[in-house]
Amino acid sequence: MGQINIVEMERGDPLLDQVEGLFVDFYAGMVEQGWVMPLVDGGEKIWRRSIEKTLGKLAVVAVAVEDGKAIGFIQGVLRVGPTYLGSYRLGIVTHIYVAPEGRARGVSKRMVDQMEAWFRKKEVYACELNAIWKNTASIDFWEHMGFERELLQMRKVL
Repeated sequence: MGQINIVEMERGDPLLDQVEGLFVDFYAGMVEQGWVMPLVDGGEKIWRRSIEKTLGKLAVVAVAVEDGKAIGFIQGVLRVGPTYLGSYRLGIVTHIYVAPEGRARGVSKRMVDQMEAWFRKKEVYACELNAIWKNTASIDFWEHMGFERELLQMRKVL
């Protein structure tokens, strides 16, 4: 095992090719945990095109790299809350995934710390995220990182 570095992606970064594979693995794991909206064929490429042009401005993707291989990633985006709630700038954690070989090594915490630092530079008021309610390990991790339960999202597939 080598040293793990956390790096922020920029448009056209070749590591994004590897992150696409991690993105597919992330959604496969989500489906196993009860997520009802599977990734479409080529969804990782659609996702990449949708975020790549906003990297550094409205979005951040930080990647955990070990020996030149991406073993984890986190994505955060900026949004503005509604006017009736003060129009605060919000940081939204949209994705976090660590491949099995990177787990239990502090990678997730380091990626969250990197993302939160980016949010602070962007003067974010609060950070929010969603977690699959059956994934107790994820919920425990986020609570350990200082997040508190606030809402319950529900979905009905028609």
